[in-house]
Amino acid sequence: MYALALSKGLSAATKIKDAPFSAVVGNGVHRFHNYSNVYYGDVTLREALGNSLNIPALKVINFTGVSDYLSFLKRLGFSHLDKDAQYYREGLALGNAEVSLLELTRAYLMLANMGVLKDVRVSPSQPKGEEIRVLPESVASLIGNILSDPNARRLEFGEDSILNFPVQTAVKTGTSTGYRDAWAMGYSSEFVAGVWMGNLSYRPTDEVTGALGPALLLRSVFGELNKGRDTAPLFLSPDLEVRRTSEGTTELFAVDVREKPLPDLREGFFLLTPEEGVSLAIDPRVPKEFQRYLFRAEGCPKGAKMTWIVDGKEAGESGEEGFYWPLSRGEHTVSAKTSALDGTELQTGERTFFVR
Repeated sequence: MYALALSKGLSAATKIKDAPFSAVVGNGVHRFHNYSNVYYGDVTLREALGNSLNIPALKVINFTGVSDYLSFLKRLGFSHLDKDAQYYREGLALGNAEVSLLELTRAYLMLANMGVLKDVRVSPSQPKGEEIRVLPESVASLIGNILSDPNARRLEFGEDSILNFPVQTAVKTGTSTGYRDAWAMGYSSEFVAGVWMGNLSYRPTDEVTGALGPALLLRSVFGELNKGRDTAPLFLSPDLEVRRTSEGTTELFAVDVREKPLPDLREGFFLLTPEEGVSLAIDPRVPKEFQRYLFRAEGCPKGAKMTWIVDGKEAGESGEEGFYWPLSRGEHTVSAKTSALDGTELQTGERTFFVR
């Protein structure tokens, strides 16, 4: 996904906000968090990928588009992805779709081959298949540089991580919800390897994470593969150059890419809550007059009042803190309006939600 984002114009220096994030899943709201439950504020794309941060990943897939990312994965040969983008939604960025170890290894083989997709052969006598370039060389090279950078992953994995192999190796790990399974992928200048650990019965593991079980085995595999060989660092594309960023640090950029922020897909005055399509419930154990839901909006000018419109009628006013609306059963619409400092009226989009 990050490779697709880089090919669409982002850079390793692009800043992404790592902060609490929620979205509608089914009829309810799911609050996403990082594995460590820690949020790091503004991070670079390099740090987001290196540390496997969930919140930035969700924002990046909103930039690439779920449909485009799904199409890209299918082009790489992920044949198990047989549903549409509406089924997977943003969770595709976090691995909510089942894939095989062979499919995943083939994708990392593409990165190791600098963006060229090749068929996996099981014997030297098997004919070579067609080779297809699916990523620019500079993008694939930059991904390898990030995944082999110990400093890029220190926030979540520490400075002396087991992922820091003796020979430069791009390494990525993953752990499914509930520890059902875990994996680790890696590639050096000569080899690509993948490790999966889990139970075929889908029974959860004993809290095995990708950075513990699979990564440890992967490190041993590369130790054996490199034994007695002349090793070399990962190839660095000549289409990458070191530049100073706006914050005074240095970073690798593709020669035709300039530093730019991740576009804010919700600019201006917009609703934060309720999320589109969310379903709320009245608790029969609590007096109805005490059951209210907080409407919130972002982008209201400081000190201005917001007027809240529910089902086409004004329901009340509030400041930046939002408006507590008394719950009422049924399907509803909500929007808000306010005035800019110059008197221009600002209006949010309208959202539909349900109360049962």
